[in-house]
Amino acid sequence: MISLALCGALVGTGLAAAWTLLRPLPRPLGIELARLEGPGHRGRGHRLAGARALTTQLDQWGMVPGWLRADLAIAGRDLGSWGTQVVLGSLTLAAIGALGAGGLALLGLRLPPSMAAGTVVLLGVLGVVLPVQDAHSRAGRAREHFRQVFVTWLELVTLGQAAGAGVEGAMAAACELGDDWALRRIAGALAAGRGAGIGPWEGLRALGAEVGVEDLARVAASLSLAGTEGARVRASLAAAAGSLRTRALSDNEGKANALTERLFLPAILLAAGFMLFILYPALTQVLSALGGG
Repeated sequence: MISLALCGALVGTGLAAAWTLLRPLPRPLGIELARLEGPGHRGRGHRLAGARALTTQLDQWGMVPGWLRADLAIAGRDLGSWGTQVVLGSLTLAAIGALGAGGLALLGLRLPPSMAAGTVVLLGVLGVVLPVQDAHSRAGRAREHFRQVFVTWLELVTLGQAAGAGVEGAMAAACELGDDWALRRIAGALAAGRGAGIGPWEGLRALGAEVGVEDLARVAASLSLAGTEGARVRASLAAAAGSLRTRALSDNEGKANALTERLFLPAILLAAGFMLFILYPALTQVLSALGGG
């Protein structure tokens, strides 16, 4: 009875929290006017304004680590929308755990109150850990792709300078040669640097700090030392592209070797199983003959 009451209280608390986070909140007049004037504006964010506000408040309190913000930035995810999904997923799993414990109690399998509460808390924590792990893995793949595109962009800028274009002109032309999201991020960083009057290198440095790619900061530092002379900038770009390309190749070789080592043990087990499958009839005959003798 105590476990059933505890599960009911947890379910009620979860439903109340979900309603608080999901209920539509009144929007300011400016947002309403923007929604009416802009045909492409969907205006769906207000439905989850409570969860967004909670995530923003946690970020202001310093409870969101910097590496998580960088992971979401490289993946193109908004902290508010991602936090909303995490909160809802955690509440959903906790509610499922409470309902499961309550169902067992109705069937006569009453769990101890501490075990029921621990299960609900564990599922709630799992609803937070799994999205964080997923975001980190997605960010790792996105960073690897970004590095490859960045190296290609550096080589294209070098080719543009060799063709007679200026530094900034070659950078802009290289960004326009593709529609990849990484090229758009680089183009946006360059435009932001020019708009702020800090130069393209500082824009790249800021982008590297935002998405957690240190290669951008290192290249921006070396290029800022090269100054504005075209020949020196071209040499620095070529050296940076070659260094990054060599490191990328060595990283890929290391990953291939690690994958080969991981596949070595399953291959041995498969070969041993195959040999046992072939030798099993002969072994059974030998053992039966020895036993009969």
